[in-house]
Amino acid sequence: MQFRWLSVAGIELTYAGRVLLLDPFISRFPLHRLWRPQQSDAALLAQHIPQANFILITHAHWDHLFDVPALSAQTGGDVYGSRNTARLLQAAGVPIEHIHHIAGGEQLELDPFHVTVLPAEHMTVLGRIPLQGRLKEPVRPPRYPWHYKMDISFSFLIEASGVRWLYWNGVLPGPAPAADVLFILPYGDSVRLAPLLAAVRPRWIVPIHWDDFLRPLTAPPRPSFAAPRWGWPPVQRIQLAHFTAQLAQLAPEAQVFIPQRFTAYAFDPQSAPEAQATVKTAAHRS
Repeated sequence: MQFRWLSVAGIELTYAGRVLLLDPFISRFPLHRLWRPQQSDAALLAQHIPQANFILITHAHWDHLFDVPALSAQTGGDVYGSRNTARLLQAAGVPIEHIHHIAGGEQLELDPFHVTVLPAEHMTVLGRIPLQGRLKEPVRPPRYPWHYKMDISFSFLIEASGVRWLYWNGVLPGPAPAADVLFILPYGDSVRLAPLLAAVRPRWIVPIHWDDFLRPLTAPPRPSFAAPRWGWPPVQRIQLAHFTAQLAQLAPEAQVFIPQRFTAYAFDPQSAPEAQATVKTAAHRS
């Protein structure tokens, strides 16, 4: 069993020759180009994500869904997501037989993965969830970031080879199931993090969605800007070192791990936590 961090919120799990992706997004555009129609970088996707059998989408925002139509076309992977996700994918040309509308509470048998779909609460920006609501009718192929409107959001518990991977996309502490590996967004204070970590009891904690996706892949990753907030300064970069130190303090029995982009790591639940990460593909392709 192995995993790779694909940058941003993207995760790849591989077991028994089958590949499951979560929120894969690697096509990068600088800020000044976001006001022009964009296309996925097919060559970049083929280089870094050559295989996908299943693609799980937490919600329909641009930085989670943009590359999925091209990935599904290249790999033949089936996509699972909300109603807005399904309609945006269909409008973008993904064949209906590759699109699966899911809901919280569902159990998905994606051999060899067993997936539990969990409801999640998206973070707010100045008190509101950004780009949330109904899609404008008729739904047309999305061209700009603001065309990717979310309706609901999911977290996922993935089980395979005796390992439980919790991809926690929410900002609330639970209810959350126990898991060996916890993928977590770099948000929240001790009041929210403490009960989440106590419920999950992870061996590994892997922060994701912290890197600046407006920065090219050829540049070293750096923290993205956090959501605007009341107070001063209203905008600042994610304090990744502070967040990881907070996790280590709240869950001292767990290993907080920052993977390199596109590097494969093996996970053995029988090994001691400090010996569980082994690089199987040493090259860090940027």
